[in-house]
Amino acid sequence: MRPAYAFSAIALGLVGFAAVEVAGRAVGVLTAVTPYLPLDAAVYAVSTLLLALAFGRAFRRARAWSLPFWALAFILLFVPLAGVLAAAAELTADGFWGVPAMVRSAFVNTPLNLLFTLAIDVGFVALPLGVISVTLLAWLARRAARR
Repeated sequence: MRPAYAFSAIALGLVGFAAVEVAGRAVGVLTAVTPYLPLDAAVYAVSTLLLALAFGRAFRRARAWSLPFWALAFILLFVPLAGVLAAAAELTADGFWGVPAMVRSAFVNTPLNLLFTLAIDVGFVALPLGVISVTLLAWLARRAARR
């Protein structure tokens, strides 16, 4: 993976976080996945980076007709990945790994809350943003493969 591709994935994750946060505040919905705003931004950035790494080869080889399917897979996998990362980050930041009820609650409730927030409350921002992110990542992956 080229550094520009990784940097672009992180930047797209941060832009996605900002867009979802602004849209959530405009609608009046709490979009936070952890109690800490910088940790939320890091979760979005790391989730986007991990999925960009996982889909890099597929993006390079994707034909124009198959790109919407890869975009759908990327969007569908983003929510559980970000939810699990957010749960782990929150448990680490708050020090609740030793409390079984908190661990169960974090790994069940956080992904579900993120799913409902992104799909129902701010889906008008999250879905187009996912498609745009995948399109940019696919373009960058193909561009890097040609060099």
